[in-house]
Amino acid sequence: MTRRADDPNVAEAPPTFFFIHGLQKFNKLRYEEDFGFSSGGAEAAPNPAALLNNLLCEGTRLGFHVIASCDTYNNVSRFL
Repeated sequence: MTRRADDPNVAEAPPTFFFIHGLQKFNKLRYEEDFGFSSGGAEAAPNPAALLNNLLCEGTRLGFHVIASCDTYNNVSRFL
């Protein structure tokens, strides 16, 4: 996403679709607000839930689209 965001010809790039079947099965993708503070030092590994949230929020304008299926409405609301 970073490379495409820096590209001045982003409108000409082909769209990319990301399919997730059974989103409820991927607990690490469940977004939760993190109000904790890190103690600096070593950089933490990327959080999969934060990456998915960024893809959902910022990806559309860059041509990235997410199509996901989920078993119940309650699970959908937990992921969004």
